Amino acid sequence: MGNPYLRKSVVIPAVAVAAVLITALAAGTAFAQEQNKTAPSIKGSVDVKGTVQNYIKDNLKVSFTAAADTAAAQVANGTIVSGNLGVVQGYLAYKFFVVNADTQVGHIVVVDAGNGQVLHTSGDIQMGGGRGIGMFGGHGFKGHGFHGYGSWNHAAPESGPQGTQS
Repeated sequence: MGNPYLRKSVVIPAVAVAAVLITALAAGTAFAQEQNKTAPSIKGSVDVKGTVQNYIKDNLKVSFTAAADTAAAQVANGTIVSGNLGVVQGYLAYKFFVVNADTQVGHIVVVDAGNGQVLHTSGDIQMGGGRGIGMFGGHGFKGHGFHGYGSWNHAAPESGPQGTQS
C-alpha cells in the first residue's frame, strides 16, 4: 500500500501550499525592502507643508509668553501648568491650563494667537482632593471638558470615587 503521505491527493495540495507560502514570503521581503528605501523625491504643484507653515508664520501675531501672561491673568494667583499652540474649533489659538495653587482650582484658558484676546475661560475645575495638582482631580483634562484640538465637552464633570474630594 505504501506511505499514505506520498499519495497524489496529499502531495499535490502540500506542494501548492508550500508554493503559496514561498511566494508570499518573497513578496513580503520585497515589500519590506522597498519600504526601507528612501522615498522618491517628488515636486507637486501644491505645497501643503509650506503653505501651512507660511500661514502660521503670517498669522501668529502673539508670542507664547505673551499669551501665557494673558491666560495667567485670568485666574487669581494664576500659574500656568501647561499650554500649547493648536487649532481650537478651526481657529489658531493657545490653550492653557491655569491653576490657583492656594484654592486648588484650575481653569482652561484659550487665547487668540492673532490678537491676544481671551476667547474662553472655563469654569472652576477642582483639583486633586489631597492627591496633588498633578493629578487634575483624578480626571486629567478629559473629565473637565478639554479633549485636545478643537473639542469641548460641556458635560458635567465625572462623579464617583475619583471626583470625590477627601
